[in-house]
Amino acid sequence: GWIKIGGGTTTNAGTTLSTYVGYRVITEASLEAASYAFTISGSEPIGGSISNFHGVDTSNVIDADLATTTGLNWNDTQTNPSVTTVTDRALVYLCMNLSGNLATAVTPPSDTTERTQLNFYMVHSVATKEQTSAGSTGTFQFVTTGEAGTEIYHLHTFALRPEPNVLIL
Repeated sequence: GWIKIGGGTTTNAGTTLSTYVGYRVITEASLEAASYAFTISGSEPIGGSISNFHGVDTSNVIDADLATTTGLNWNDTQTNPSVTTVTDRALVYLCMNLSGNLATAVTPPSDTTERTQLNFYMVHSVATKEQTSAGSTGTFQFVTTGEAGTEIYHLHTFALRPEPNVLIL
């Protein structure tokens, strides 16, 4: 099944932003269902993504625990929290969620690979970066173009542990 590693719910002025961050280890793709169903409650719009990674240590998936920043008053640039990896070549996973449809474009943090971008009733963007050497990742900034406002945001950072002698793709 799915393993939740974090997330949360923030409500402001009648708007709610909920996030769920989790993972699922798949060792035999042919045994997986063709699709997944997630149950939600409430009437808020929903958006999200599922990313597929190869080369992750399936017995010890998480290299750096989830760090989250939440807040109000998005101002076109917000900073994802730093995490500390313990393994060389860990894959740092960055996620930005913004309630409302304020941004017209999202630029992922520099030196990262954008995995997903969704901008429809909410903004959702995912980027990754290999952390060559174990240690602090430093912070990362997603930049949006468009209207800033009093919307809710959730920024998540964690790292996946690589299998020994394998690159995560």
